[in-house]
Amino acid sequence: MKLRVTQSLLFVFSTCAFASLTSATPLYVGTQQGCNQGIVTTDPNLYGCTTVPYGNTGPQRYSRIALFSGLTAGVNAGLVTSYPDFLGGATRFINYSLLNGDQSKPLYEGTTEGCNRGFVTNDPNFLGCDTAFIGYANP
Repeated sequence: MKLRVTQSLLFVFSTCAFASLTSATPLYVGTQQGCNQGIVTTDPNLYGCTTVPYGNTGPQRYSRIALFSGLTAGVNAGLVTSYPDFLGGATRFINYSLLNGDQSKPLYEGTTEGCNRGFVTNDPNFLGCDTAFIGYANP
């Protein structure tokens, strides 16, 4: 009986750990001025310009804001946002920003219509317009 309980607990813990790992989506941030600088993306080659790894999305139990990634080429492909219909293109759910993630990887979202609204960024003054803090990336 004790062996069955131990095996069951190990199965549950390993399944939960695996589910958390598989649901994380890698994030990148653009680094090239005049191209993609400051844009958080799921595309490591956004707009054909350089990016650097910027952590991952996280599970719902540590969540702050639901995040989506654009799917429509030429419209929103690879762009991260909290809007499921960002820029009028299709998106997919990629998990959440975190309340207690990697504090060296803050996430902000543009709030200014006609400037940066909906773009997730690592820059609190993205494109010179207002943003709102939406959490952190997972390490």
